[in-house]
Amino acid sequence: MANEFEDEIRNEVFSDKLNYFFKKYKKIIILVSIIIISIPVCLQFYLFFQNQKKQTLLSEYLKAEVMIDTNEDQENAIKILKKLGKENSDTISVLSLGKLINYYIEKGDREAALEFIRSYKLNSNKEIFKELKTIKEVILNFENLNEDKILNLLKVNNDTIFKIIKNKLLIDFYIKNKQFNKADQIKKQL
Repeated sequence: MANEFEDEIRNEVFSDKLNYFFKKYKKIIILVSIIIISIPVCLQFYLFFQNQKKQTLLSEYLKAEVMIDTNEDQENAIKILKKLGKENSDTISVLSLGKLINYYIEKGDREAALEFIRSYKLNSNKEIFKELKTIKEVILNFENLNEDKILNLLKVNNDTIFKIIKNKLLIDFYIKNKQFNKADQIKKQL
């Protein structure tokens, strides 16, 4: 019987402690519960709206691409592509840059394409996009470059994924300028 009494007292003490704890920290417990529940919900909303934004940007890009390809309202398409190039989406920004460069090249306006590449500010801090931009500039301006300029633009080093492309551009440059010894030296490095 003494054990039953002790158990009952322990249960009541535990219950009282639990009630006291809940009363004392009621607001904090409710607040933490709300935060724990609301964080995943807010995250889902955020991801949903980010996805919607990406879909909208892609839709606008595809619309502009079709407009340029079908000669449908090219001025408006160019405006859309330039606007998309300033977005924070790496993919859409680079696609827009590429499409505009192709448009200028197809129209036979290499100077406009070069000027566009030089003035275009990529919103990405990723080195890969900057290197792609530089390679496009070298290819478009290949006939007018001197050795110092092409070496400065390409800056071939061993830690870039574009090393082979840059070296091949240098080889082509040296062959074009009949500097076969330099071309052979670079070929040996590959």
